[in-house]
Amino acid sequence: MIKFRDNLFLGDLDDVGILLVSNKNDISAIVLVDTDLLMTRAAIGNLKKLNISIFKVGLQANAINKPHVKDIACHIPKYMIECGEKVLIISDDPSKQASFVACRAICELEQKTIYEIMLELKSLWPDFDIGAAYL
Repeated sequence: MIKFRDNLFLGDLDDVGILLVSNKNDISAIVLVDTDLLMTRAAIGNLKKLNISIFKVGLQANAINKPHVKDIACHIPKYMIECGEKVLIISDDPSKQASFVACRAICELEQKTIYEIMLELKSLWPDFDIGAAYL
């Protein structure tokens, strides 16, 4: 799990499993942004018992996504952060859809360009590939 802001994290399904054991970051919502990634019914039930909300807006990593679907995926965490939530954005490969959504949400919150935010993420996560994340 990568802490990108105090209230915004990037991760994958393994990080959801960690939340079920210990939610040390007090994450209150998960935004799943991968068309091919599914959570088990048991995991969803356990997250709900922990009062962690779950939202899914599927984006494809290697195909063109409709602009309005990308907007929806990016605005969900933005609005949640504005309302005081701590959000974990997940995809199968967090360097793709999850990174794009997180960067876009932050650029709108902080009035910076998405490229500035992606460069910042690259400084936190040297293996991050800006080209792969730009959906």
